[in-house]
Amino acid sequence: MSLKYKQKLFIFDSREIGALLLLFASGLAFAFTLGVHYTKQLRNPEKTQSKEPFKPVEESAEAVPSQVELTEQNQKIEESLSESLQKDLHDEVVKTGIRLKVSRQVSLPKTTRGHEGGATTLKEKSEVAPKPKGEED
Repeated sequence: MSLKYKQKLFIFDSREIGALLLLFASGLAFAFTLGVHYTKQLRNPEKTQSKEPFKPVEESAEAVPSQVELTEQNQKIEESLSESLQKDLHDEVVKTGIRLKVSRQVSLPKTTRGHEGGATTLKEKSEVAPKPKGEED
């Protein structure tokens, strides 16, 4: 007995392919009829245009603010924003207990240890900076 194996090229069965084609065709038909419906509405001038003529917009009695006024308003906004951010930062620091500024006392010497300044790797005297006045070997 020999078994003949038919190799299928498709993953779907013929019924599934038919259902998918029917679904695709109905989607195309729906899109076509919807397009025709909207095109008729666009081409109908009675529905798209109003019968009353357009009225011009009335001008405002207020004058346009000057550049100085706009700059002052902008500065006030920036100041209030800065204050708000500073307050929010302070509230968050108080809430979490973070220390922002840790002061440390540092005492620095008034003079350097050597005439080179203490931070040099020069080996020859010609490369060494001259000695300050009043200091001798």
